[in-house]
Amino acid sequence: MWYRYVTFYRAGKFELFKYARRLAQRYWVDAYSVVERERLKWIKTRQDELRVDMYKNVQDILAVDPTEGDYSRQLGNRSDIGQRVILPSTHMGCDRHMRMLYQNSMAIMRGLGKPSLFVTFTANPKWLEILENLAENSKAINDPGLSAMVFHKQQQSMVHDLRTHFGTYRGMSGTIEYQKRGLPHPHLLLFLSTADSFLDPARIDDFISAELPSEELDPSGRLRELVEANMVHGPCGDLNPNCPCMVTDKHGKRVCSKGYPKKLTDVTEISETGYPRYRRRSGLTVTKTVNGREIQLGNEWIVPHSPYLLLKYGCHINVEVLFFRQNTSLDSVEEAAERATSELLAFFTSNQRSELGRRLLYQEYPKYFVYDKKTKPYSWKERKLGTALGRLVFLNPCHGDVYYLRLLLTKVHGPTCYEDLYSHNGVRFSTFKEACVARNFLESDGEWDECFSEASHFAIGDL
Repeated sequence: MWYRYVTFYRAGKFELFKYARRLAQRYWVDAYSVVERERLKWIKTRQDELRVDMYKNVQDILAVDPTEGDYSRQLGNRSDIGQRVILPSTHMGCDRHMRMLYQNSMAIMRGLGKPSLFVTFTANPKWLEILENLAENSKAINDPGLSAMVFHKQQQSMVHDLRTHFGTYRGMSGTIEYQKRGLPHPHLLLFLSTADSFLDPARIDDFISAELPSEELDPSGRLRELVEANMVHGPCGDLNPNCPCMVTDKHGKRVCSKGYPKKLTDVTEISETGYPRYRRRSGLTVTKTVNGREIQLGNEWIVPHSPYLLLKYGCHINVEVLFFRQNTSLDSVEEAAERATSELLAFFTSNQRSELGRRLLYQEYPKYFVYDKKTKPYSWKERKLGTALGRLVFLNPCHGDVYYLRLLLTKVHGPTCYEDLYSHNGVRFSTFKEACVARNFLESDGEWDECFSEASHFAIGDL
């Protein structure tokens, strides 16, 4: 509250922070550090009041194996581990907080269905509201409080437009990024009613453009000016190999991570990737200076946008249609999922042809086999050199059926498919838990023996 008070704008008073520039930036960073430290201190002193869970990294330090190598070297000084402090999900930015936000988004997806639009809205340091209130010869980056306030107001207005002008609004989910190299920008998913979803190319063309506007559509030239200033990608590729969007693909070739330049097309087409191929007709170009030379860029470099939003807000607003085929059946989704090869599925496949594999447990596999990722499909191949130890990540019963799958993998030798784990004595069970009960892995003295054995292993190792 103190920092808010001393930095608040007051009419008619000298505002020190408007003229401090980089010194003000340093002050903001120090102030944030102080506030964050106090929040963490409060959490640290109230650990007994917070709900806690098991943390894998601390357990791994405590659960070293004294029989493997130099035990003292593995263990080190246990006092170096430090005091365990659990950050609650209400602490912004921690892992639990981010997972909670992700689960909230997934709940929205389950309740509202598939999103219709994906919108990226980037703050513009040249907004009139910012320029009019900056100190003389100052920049927006020197006054983060002013930039944040203007951005917040603009975002509220844009969200209102998205809710009222693009169809029947059902919901929205998103996140705001605060990057070191630029001003904040949100990524938003807009959920519309099925009747207003963008399933028709003509409707897409009515709301979204990926072209330079013609003089007929933009007599004043204002829209074209904004497109040239905010909605031209790069350029990148051979025209500018050092562009930040350039990455190295799996073949060692430098390509644009955003897929530019796009293909020119006279009509909008629906693709299988979830994004449509927007109409990009040839003809109009814009002149850009790259590395001291002027080049002509066509519509293949234009970022999809809403002309209405671009004219109103005058900043980079990327609007993309998200398309999902309505006739996609559950069987086809399951079939696609089964095509994805994981280490566990490759383990099943290996056991189908390897007699040695059928005598091993899943965690014993790395000692005799190596997982080959050099050639597709990925597979387990018999180890020729060296050795390795395998382990399964610790889970507790609150993880549900995944916990019982792990339990089966630690007990059942050489399964060749999921059915081998689901079945016992000729009976096929519907859940892994039922299969564990049938195999006497649960509700018996064996369960307690396993519990104490695992607890002692994680607490003091295998003494």
